Amino acid sequence: MDHLSYLKVVNVACDGSLFRKHPKMPRLVNGFLGALSPATKAKVFDAEQASSVGVAFMAAVVGNST
Repeated sequence: MDHLSYLKVVNVACDGSLFRKHPKMPRLVNGFLGALSPATKAKVFDAEQASSVGVAFMAAVVGNST
């Protein structure tokens, strides 16, 4: 994940019952991302309907960049 090394903080929305209901999953995922890219603080959080929000966000970004 060297392509993320220029970023200081990365927030990732995760939608799924395993992430939401497993008591250790958020800690495990956040720890794994920290090991993959130690220079970047990655935070994964639960976001129901994350895919819908992500699509809307990407449409807004692409719409503003053209």
